[in-house]
Amino acid sequence: MARFSSGNSDVKDKPRSRRPCTAVTPQNEERLDQLIRANRRITTKELCTKLNISFNALETMVATLEYRKVSSRWDPRMLTQEHKEHRMQVCQGLLNQNQAEGEFPGSHHLQ
Repeated sequence: MARFSSGNSDVKDKPRSRRPCTAVTPQNEERLDQLIRANRRITTKELCTKLNISFNALETMVATLEYRKVSSRWDPRMLTQEHKEHRMQVCQGLLNQNQAEGEFPGSHHLQ
């Protein structure tokens, strides 16, 4: 408030000297993606430890890679072609199993 009273109407922050983030690199993002794909239930603490980075750097990279935690499991927000094909295979397998075994018990209530 005192700044504005003295006639300074600049609302932008002045440049600060601080250490730039060196943990958010393409190499760390690639390694993060590999770790999540290898174990969808890996915790953020484990990821920080394995990558030797801070939680803030991890959050930045997770947002860049468009992952989110769902039921303690990492899920990509946008499915890759590989993900789509895997889901299709799983669904096709369940459909084939259902057709081979007949109706699910109690499924007539779902119609």
